[in-house]
Amino acid sequence: MPRDSHRDDLIDAAVALLLESGESGFTLDAVARRAGMSKGGLLHHFSGKAALVDALGEHLDRLAADDIRDLESDPERTIERFLRGSIETDKELDRVMVALARLGGDSATAALRRAEQGWHDLVTRVVPDPVQAEIILLVSDGLYFGALRGAGFARVDAPMLDALVERLA
Repeated sequence: MPRDSHRDDLIDAAVALLLESGESGFTLDAVARRAGMSKGGLLHHFSGKAALVDALGEHLDRLAADDIRDLESDPERTIERFLRGSIETDKELDRVMVALARLGGDSATAALRRAEQGWHDLVTRVVPDPVQAEIILLVSDGLYFGALRGAGFARVDAPMLDALVERLA
């Protein structure tokens, strides 16, 4: 589905505000101001805050589906690419996930669960052993959490990541 540029600007502004100041900075006025439009302009695209949060969830759905399609595009390296991607935190997908996590609430949590379920389904399709699949998912979660905390907390350097990938993929 083609994206509307004003709608995109509002979604981008909402993500940026959530990343900067969490839920306390996430007001319709602040989102509109950040996007360079009036609150009325925002309300033209979203009927209210709940609709904007739902749109953030739908945006995450699209980004996660794109990520899964990309991972599936090289079946021989799906798990390797999944694990290596677990240390990336600067993609739009990651920013939207963190923004929704900071927001909380039913709609945001449901969107995050859908994304996680997509990756779970991918790994369990590719890895027939359910225990091995769960180990891969847990390692991915740990790598991602470590990466989100920043370089000063990273426990996994490049050689260790290579060793993990070789053992698990």
